[in-house]
Formats: sequence, C-alpha cells, structure tokens
Amino acid sequence: MSASLLRCLSRVKPADPCAKRRIACAFGLTLAGSDAFGWMLVRSFPDEMRYDVAYHPALRERAAYEVDAQRIAKGRSWAELAELIGRPPVWTVAALLGSHPMPRDEAEKIGAALGLSDEVVTALQRQPYRTGPGDVAADPTIYRFHELLHVYGPAFKALIHEQFGDGIMSAINCSVSLTKREHPDGDRVVVTIDGKFLPYQWSTETS
Repeated sequence: MSASLLRCLSRVKPADPCAKRRIACAFGLTLAGSDAFGWMLVRSFPDEMRYDVAYHPALRERAAYEVDAQRIAKGRSWAELAELIGRPPVWTVAALLGSHPMPRDEAEKIGAALGLSDEVVTALQRQPYRTGPGDVAADPTIYRFHELLHVYGPAFKALIHEQFGDGIMSAINCSVSLTKREHPDGDRVVVTIDGKFLPYQWSTETS
C-alpha cells in the first residue's frame, strides 16, 4: 500500500492539496499540513511508512529545481557556491542536486545567497535517497562505479556544461587510467578519465 500511495502523491501537483487529501482518504489515512514540497501522514500509518512520505525523493528533486533556477537567475556559478561554504565543487553540486544532505549552517548560507524559501533550505538538509536503476551489475567492484555515477553523475553533467558549454564528454575519444596511491588510511584507487569534449552541433547537408 505504501508504494501505491507514494506513486499517487508524487504525481499530484504541490498546489493541489485537495487532490492529495482525496488520495489519502482512499487509503484510509489522514494528512497533516504541508510545505511546498511534501506531505506528512499523521494517523493510521506505520512509522517507517510515515518516514518514507516525509523524505520522498520528490522533496529533494523540487528543491534541486529551485536551487538551480535561482542560481541561474542570480548569475551564480557552482564554483562560487562551493567557495561560499568551503566545500569541493563536485560535492557541493551533488548536494545541491539532491545526493548529499547539507549541514544546517551550509544550507542556510546557500539559502541566503540564492534567496531560497525556508522549505527548500530544510529540504537540502534531509537525508536523500541514493537510488538508481535496479539492473546494475551485481559484482561489488563494478557496482561501486554505478554507485559513484548515481551520486555524482548529475554534478559531473552540471560542471561540464558550466565549464565547457552544451555538449558531452566522449567515451570513444578518451583515455582511462587507474593507479594505486599509498595513503596512511589505506591504499587509494585513483581513476582518471581524460575525454574529449564534444559540443552539440547542428549540421546541414551543405555544412
């Protein structure tokens, strides 16, 4: 029942509370008030299912949309936001796009810089769902690469577009290296992908 309810609630526009209440009633549940990003079930719902609704991925997805919209509107770069909170750019972008929870003080700094609503600042602090397709390779070593792309892929994409423009990194005109680096906390695996940037281009028959 929880999966069905989550699917129903996630498809309803945030500005349509009546529809959300009707859906909840169909499941014999009661909804409390909400912010712009989600609803909290308060009665006739097990604790673990109540947690799922409160931390539904849609909360972070909508927060990420507002962050990026405000960032563009105010002309702020991802690098500037990273410098603002003293974090690496890739981590910062991943967090703002929903892959990491941000500490309260950092979320509030971002909120002040971008003029975000209180609901978005709160959403940035929520523990995210770090999920991906269910058909990822089962081998633990290979799965780690899938996991890395699930978490940091959106950040890589955002930073490529910011630094290079509209295009992609080639996976056929590239080199990949893997090295071992000794470290006091344990040997490190260093993977480097050196790929050519390919801009999107509109080509005609004569050009």
